[in-house]
Amino acid sequence: MGTMPAQKLLTAWKLEQMTPEMAMGHILQHLVMLTESDQEAASRRMAIHTAIEALNIGWANVKLELTELRHLVEAMNAKKSEKRNAKKGELTNANGREVAGEQGRG
Repeated sequence: MGTMPAQKLLTAWKLEQMTPEMAMGHILQHLVMLTESDQEAASRRMAIHTAIEALNIGWANVKLELTELRHLVEAMNAKKSEKRNAKKGELTNANGREVAGEQGRG
């Protein structure tokens, strides 16, 4: 069973080209189509909402991991710096020179 676009229905009704029963039949068909369309749209909105939530959770996890990585890099850089400073101290001591912190004593 088919129906015509809403504007044509209204025109046909105004021109008295259809009975009230015919108009009611068309209106019911339009109501069913609109209801189905609304249900499909609601389903798509729910799927989109679910996908957005998953993306938000994923993004939050990425930010946490990025923060952890930054902390690890900072810790590694601090260790490298400590080792470099310790090596400099060993080299200056091995060469018989005073270490920067020992200047001015003695």
